Amino acid sequence: MSTISGPALRRAVFFSAGRNVDHTRSWPQRLIAPCAMLVLAAALLLGGGTMQGLPGDAIVIALGLLLAVLLLAAWPAHLLRDHRAECILLLAVLLLPLLQLLPLPPALWTALPGRAALAAEQASVGIAPHWAPLSLDPAGTWRAWLAMLPAATLFVAALTLSRRELLRLTLLIPLLALAGALLGFAQVAGGPDSPLRLFAYTQRSSAEGFFANRDHFADLLNIGMLLSAAWLIALWLQPGARAARRALTMAVAWVTLASLLVALLLTQSRAGVALGALTLTAIVVLAWRAGQAKPRLARRMALALLVIAMLALQWGLYAVLARLHQDPFEDARWWIMRTTWIAAQHYGWLGSGIGSFVHVLPQFQARATLIPPYVNHAHDDYLELWLEGGMPALLLMLTFVGWWAWRSLRAWRAPIADDPSDGAATLSALITRAASVGVLVLLLHATVDYALRTLALEATLAILCAWLARGAALRKGRGTRAAPLPIA
Repeated sequence: MSTISGPALRRAVFFSAGRNVDHTRSWPQRLIAPCAMLVLAAALLLGGGTMQGLPGDAIVIALGLLLAVLLLAAWPAHLLRDHRAECILLLAVLLLPLLQLLPLPPALWTALPGRAALAAEQASVGIAPHWAPLSLDPAGTWRAWLAMLPAATLFVAALTLSRRELLRLTLLIPLLALAGALLGFAQVAGGPDSPLRLFAYTQRSSAEGFFANRDHFADLLNIGMLLSAAWLIALWLQPGARAARRALTMAVAWVTLASLLVALLLTQSRAGVALGALTLTAIVVLAWRAGQAKPRLARRMALALLVIAMLALQWGLYAVLARLHQDPFEDARWWIMRTTWIAAQHYGWLGSGIGSFVHVLPQFQARATLIPPYVNHAHDDYLELWLEGGMPALLLMLTFVGWWAWRSLRAWRAPIADDPSDGAATLSALITRAASVGVLVLLLHATVDYALRTLALEATLAILCAWLARGAALRKGRGTRAAPLPIA
């Protein structure tokens, strides 16, 4: 990094929010960044529940609506030009539930898969044929659509922010993951009856942080580790003008990384720990690819991670082994998946309606008596998408996976930064690569869980996708205000 004078460095300090106000922007534009930070913080702190209609979710949705109003009031003209593919895909995702709410004539409705038997039952109790929507649970579809808004508005807002604002927004994820880890430590120390457990229905022996489900908390911890490592590697590659501040920041990053790893083990999540191995491997690869001009960087990072992992195992090894000792095929989720598969085949290629899972599955539970009396999700997001949205939802998911693969390949093939002295560009490139792995963690976990049904991880996914969408421009500094590494 080039030498920076004292006054210039002070102006570049990360939390210097009121010193660099862009007066060329309207007041709605200036409010987008702080409102986006508020939505993301609320989602990570309050949006960890697994059922519809929770008070915390209502607060997050209300803040998401506020952000939507600001975005509509300050809609940037360049957004559709620069991110047309992403906007079209997002619009299609938001339109699908609304299309399922359109009333259909009786003749068409009864011709849809799975509806003829329902029409016969209605006729048997004296209900005449009438216009009805495709969704079998319109209220659930409305709630599911509203739950999409915070993540959707966060994604659009992140596409419009300056690089510096986006870095500030992203930093909330590892910081709040660390706060959740500290809460998780206290939950484990307090035992099964700890008053610090925030949800009534949750595992009582593990760390859950701000979540109701330890598996979902494990996803946030893995993503937090990836982002913390990106900041750490950027500091390693870009020595700052003030050695004391750089050393302190690196120490904080290492402590954050170690704390998140210990908390991951304390979640006792089998899938989370398995994905943690993927996360640690990706961090070593990230350091190796970033530090090719400094070959010792990857070796030091790998050695440090090995030491941290060995120390972390001292805290969480017993809990992990206890969970791994259980037979995974005794888990009720496999019976739930099988029943969801049967229900999805019954309702055919158009599905039963987004958000209708709880309403629909009980009709098929008699075929799998080992399923608990109340099931809120399929423990497989892809199966649940097929059941609720049919082939259109699966095609949208397949399109998203293709978009992620394309953007990830570009992020990993591109050089770290066109200008090696540009610390912010280096950090942006590293975060973009970390974001590609973070999305992979969520996509893989979605095969055995429903992490993407929580507002907290939906919001996290939105920020990660925004980095992938803007990766090349942020690395080259196009459309951004030039800045040094904002944490050195």
